Amino acid sequence: MDNAASANHVLVFQRAENGQITSVGSVTTGGTGTGAGLSSQGAVLLSHDGHWLFVCNAGSDEISVFEITPGNL
Repeated sequence: MDNAASANHVLVFQRAENGQITSVGSVTTGGTGTGAGLSSQGAVLLSHDGHWLFVCNAGSDEISVFEITPGNL
């Protein structure tokens, strides 16, 4: 998550079999961040079953929920 004050985004990465991490894009959350560094690792939460991603938009006091499907957020 970038926590941008103008429009918050979830940052998307791909991990290769050798462990290399590559940025593959971002998805807007629909809310805003504070513009400061992410102050809590709890601001992004993955459900126990791995099907839902919850993101705190600290600037707009909202929570965005994303369904995770193979290859998509």
